[in-house]
Amino acid sequence: MSSTESAISSAHSLGWRAKEITQREVARYAERTRGSQKASVRARLVMPLGVPSSFQAYDPHPIVVKAARGANMWDVDDNEYVDYDMGFGALFSGHVNP
Repeated sequence: MSSTESAISSAHSLGWRAKEITQREVARYAERTRGSQKASVRARLVMPLGVPSSFQAYDPHPIVVKAARGANMWDVDDNEYVDYDMGFGALFSGHVNP
């Protein structure tokens, strides 16, 4: 096998592996965020894409946050996240800052 053929084979293998990882992680996300999925379905009845900003719309569904404090947020499924996005820049002092 030539070096070019080897490189193509490696790239194909990596692409396949990336697809496997993505599928696994999307399935894990969907399993952990069933409440967000349910809330998103309801939200789509009253808002385009079910979110106030198209930036927040993504597959399979967005996270629906029920509480936030400082840099931390909790979704309706009680998963905790760190808000690295800082609410699009408006929350430099954190959520619920005194």
